[in-house]
Amino acid sequence: HVAAEVDLRTKARHARHRSETLTVTDSAFICTRSGIKPSLLVDLPGMVVVHKPTDWEVDGLAASEGCAHPPLSAFMQSIFPMEGFPLVWDAEHSFGFLHRLDIPSSGLVLA
Repeated sequence: HVAAEVDLRTKARHARHRSETLTVTDSAFICTRSGIKPSLLVDLPGMVVVHKPTDWEVDGLAASEGCAHPPLSAFMQSIFPMEGFPLVWDAEHSFGFLHRLDIPSSGLVLA
């Protein structure tokens, strides 16, 4: 499972730099130690609230390189297509995340 997480991280990093579409499967999402996927709790025009479980990284330009934790941006990109939600695909704007949580933490993230 660690290899799948590293592969997900590598694809996300390459997608950021080349503006490619990142395809993420459910099997990649359950590779964390907790096995819990993020969930979309609130979806309002211009704002969403996502529950981030432990072991997931709220990534952006300041994300740690080579980290074996799945990026929360991949979860968001699996829900919101690039055509209608370009901010979710934009690393320069932290994929739309307004703040970060540490990897060992769980909680709500605004985007």
